[in-house]
Amino acid sequence: MEEEKKLVEEEKKQVEEQYLKEKEITKELKSKVADNELYTAKLMKEREQWSQIKETSTIGLQFNYLIPSMDNLDCLSDVQVVEKKLFLIQGDKAQLMNWEKYGLRIGVQEGSLLSSETVEVAVVALVGGQFEFPPNTVLVSAVYAVSLSKPLLKRLKLEIQHCIDLTGRPDLAKYLKFAIAPMSTPSLPYQFSIIEGGEFSSNGGYGFIERKEFCLVSICGCDGGGGGGSTGSSSEVSSNLADPISEPWPSIRTRNSLSSCSGSNDALPQDPVSSQQQESASTESINVPKEILKAVTYAGLVYYEEKGVEDLVTFTAAKNLDALLEFIKKEHSLAERGPHKYFHIASPDGYIELKFGTRQKKSCKGWTIEPQIEPCRLHHRDIYKFGDKDYSLPPSCLISVYSSPNAVPTLHYSVPLKGVTDPVTLYIHRSRRTTHPITAAPSGSESNETIPVPIKRRREGVGFDIKKAKQKIKQVMNENHSSFAKILESSL
Repeated sequence: MEEEKKLVEEEKKQVEEQYLKEKEITKELKSKVADNELYTAKLMKEREQWSQIKETSTIGLQFNYLIPSMDNLDCLSDVQVVEKKLFLIQGDKAQLMNWEKYGLRIGVQEGSLLSSETVEVAVVALVGGQFEFPPNTVLVSAVYAVSLSKPLLKRLKLEIQHCIDLTGRPDLAKYLKFAIAPMSTPSLPYQFSIIEGGEFSSNGGYGFIERKEFCLVSICGCDGGGGGGSTGSSSEVSSNLADPISEPWPSIRTRNSLSSCSGSNDALPQDPVSSQQQESASTESINVPKEILKAVTYAGLVYYEEKGVEDLVTFTAAKNLDALLEFIKKEHSLAERGPHKYFHIASPDGYIELKFGTRQKKSCKGWTIEPQIEPCRLHHRDIYKFGDKDYSLPPSCLISVYSSPNAVPTLHYSVPLKGVTDPVTLYIHRSRRTTHPITAAPSGSESNETIPVPIKRRREGVGFDIKKAKQKIKQVMNENHSSFAKILESSL
């Protein structure tokens, strides 16, 4: 009898192992199918756009002059592209091309073309690259590359999203300016210069400017000298080109990683004299108003991913720009997205910190919440510099979450955010898993409760029927193989 029980247990173990392997293979297949579907949809969309041009040419219009404007952007190098888009301007009517998902709107005035003409507009949203800005400026928008297949008769209106909160503070608009750079350059970095003109709405989060010639375009926060936001649209170019983008922080450049928290730099010993001199030198050469830095709006995002017995929670933050947030979403395309919060950082040279171990309103019995680095901090300079040439990834914090078999069914764990102007609390929301692989849970539960080693659930009941157990095992195997075969068939 004991031997038969052991045999059944072995068979059950093999079935579970096979099921887990098949589940992993299925997950990989679904991921590949999703990638293929996205790529196919992109190709179909481009094909449809080109077919529109071909159809238009059949009614007698001449397109010998039409050079594909996206080809004009192939010269861009060493940049981080988040998305590309083709638009068509047809006829002499006023048009609005809405690309708000990536922080851009393009307005076409009436009479910009003849009624029989069509022009192609190509735009690329960039979240980083070898960009060099004038002294005493900070980048407060994404960078956009804009190209036309044919010049227009009237100026094009570009509306670009920025992350400066002007609500109730319209006077801050005087610190905002547009900056441009040529797309063709003999050597990197791309040299940006300030242009006069442009307007900035106090309630829309967008600035607009009218342009006739196109290049790389962005919005910067400046020291307020030499103009700023206004109602003009002049395209005079400033010749003030010098040092790389300037910030009010010491120029310590560190490449961030999605697998670590930027607060880890606090543990490194520093020479107080050299550190003080470096900060002093940086402060002397920079003249960006702190009002601008305090007015920057940030977004905090939470993602959940299963990793073995744990749920891996990622908290990351970036300037509240749609192009940057879309880039982060693509980096976590297979993860479950949690709640997001908007906030302002209290001190321009400070940090935000996730505070664990606070008093909870709901029970956390049986759950372990364990940050992978303590203190769990994201420094203002690292969040702000995401998109700079040495900051290709946003700073982030990783938190491991475990549940034991006797844990409360749902975890709703509050994590206050320290270092923000207004109170912000994030919530980690998880449901207890129905199966628990045999492993030992880590120590250090935030609920200060002992976490038992998770175990497999056994069949409840007084008797034990071997024949029924064997039949059940075969049934489970057949059902799983059948389901897996269907998934494979539909994926191919």
